[in-house]
Amino acid sequence: MDIKILKSSIASSNIPQFLIFSGEEQALCKQYIKKISESLNKYFKYYNSADEVLVEIDTNMREDFLYIILNDENLIKKPAYIDALIKTGRNIIVYNTSYDSKCSLYKDYKDYCVIFKKLDKYSITLYLLKQLKKHDIEVSQDRIEKLVDICDCNLSYCLNELDKIITLDQRNSNVLFDFMLENNFPDYRKVNTFASLYKVLNKDKSFLDDYAKIGDPVISILSILYKQAQSKLDNSNNIRLADIIQICSMLDSGIKDGSISDKYAIDYLLLKVL
Repeated sequence: MDIKILKSSIASSNIPQFLIFSGEEQALCKQYIKKISESLNKYFKYYNSADEVLVEIDTNMREDFLYIILNDENLIKKPAYIDALIKTGRNIIVYNTSYDSKCSLYKDYKDYCVIFKKLDKYSITLYLLKQLKKHDIEVSQDRIEKLVDICDCNLSYCLNELDKIITLDQRNSNVLFDFMLENNFPDYRKVNTFASLYKVLNKDKSFLDDYAKIGDPVISILSILYKQAQSKLDNSNNIRLADIIQICSMLDSGIKDGSISDKYAIDYLLLKVL
């Protein structure tokens, strides 16, 4: 089912009783759960398994909810569960926070599936501007585009950061937004570890901005840098590359034998080579 069709069905109060939600844009998915809950005038409740839902429906004759089953792998392994859930006639959403296009679940029950694909920069920008307008707050589009960039085009991150502006409730928030861009909004953009470590070889201090975003273990960073320096040294006589190789080797050995803490290893390396 296309998201546009789902949106139309919510607007017309003609919501399918059973749905399967999946995809990268979890923030958007959760918003649709909230919209469906409001349209049905039913509270939504999360469950870890289909078994929990089936038992509750079978034993609870008075209360009714919008049932959300979160990441139950049995629904993929045993599709008979899906048929049982559909037969209950209740409002149920199977919600998988990851999506695998090869999974048979999305092929066998495609008429029930809504896939929330990652939104593009333009769509997120327009959505954020719309949210600001609801709160009577003005921020220029170019500033919002910068926010989308540093949030790595992730709607959840964007909404979390935008909420800081909305909470402060200044009608014209351009100056405030500039301040937040410089001092408060975190940069969620992913860093290519290999490309970033080449900056160390070239004595590029902009690596310091990248380092906080590198999620690789210290041992892995030292190993990658060692190999990069060794490869480059094979084609040059740069003594500095030899120093990097020696320091990486020393730190690696120290971390492995417990004489050096990995907490300070990279700081020591950068102090020596940058």
